[in-house]
Amino acid sequence: MANLALDPSYPEAPKGCVIGVDHIPELVDLAYNNMRKSEQGRNFLDTGVVKFVTADGRLGWKENAPYDAIHVGAAAETLHPVLVEQLRAPGRMFIPVDAENDGGIIKNIGFGYHALWIYCRMKKAQQLNGS
Repeated sequence: MANLALDPSYPEAPKGCVIGVDHIPELVDLAYNNMRKSEQGRNFLDTGVVKFVTADGRLGWKENAPYDAIHVGAAAETLHPVLVEQLRAPGRMFIPVDAENDGGIIKNIGFGYHALWIYCRMKKAQQLNGS
């Protein structure tokens, strides 16, 4: 995801940002620590190109909105209106929703350089599955 925030004509100069949101602090810490393992990952974190926060992903992250792209990594029963409100127009949202359509992408609203990555699953289910 972080590479999406780079200007393709000048990859050494990041232009956008990626925010990773999860409601489980241990997963936020794991993402942060894994990102710090590479030089590029450390650079992304240190320059603010990538940021991880502990929050309810269903509510998005208003601080840097609007976003050019929002990716939700877990299935949702409904499309949360607050996420649409945080999406720039035109923008693009990737979210597995709507069982009637096999959880496919239901909204395609455009693309740019700022992205919000939301991964929200039930903590109990994650613990039961070992993920």
